[in-house]
Amino acid sequence: METVRSGFTFQNMTEDERRILMVHGAYLKSLFDEGKLTFAGQALDPKGLWGVIVIRAADAEAAAAMLNADPGVKAKVFRGEVVPFRTVFERAAAPPGK
Repeated sequence: METVRSGFTFQNMTEDERRILMVHGAYLKSLFDEGKLTFAGQALDPKGLWGVIVIRAADAEAAAAMLNADPGVKAKVFRGEVVPFRTVFERAAAPPGK
């Protein structure tokens, strides 16, 4: 997922973008709480703001529905692409503090 507006940063967000970003975060948290979101993270890329979101979905259409339901996508602050992904190796998260 990436921002639509060229040059978007956390420092130059508009108030509308800030509000939408908060609702976007709440949406991702709801997917996580429902067991649909595996992980989400932000790339620390000096070229621009983008992130990776991995979800569990029955098929590409279900994944696209979740993407298109994201308030940030609906408001055209973010855009994304559904790419099928298969986990080959996965390590359980370390306990906090380790």
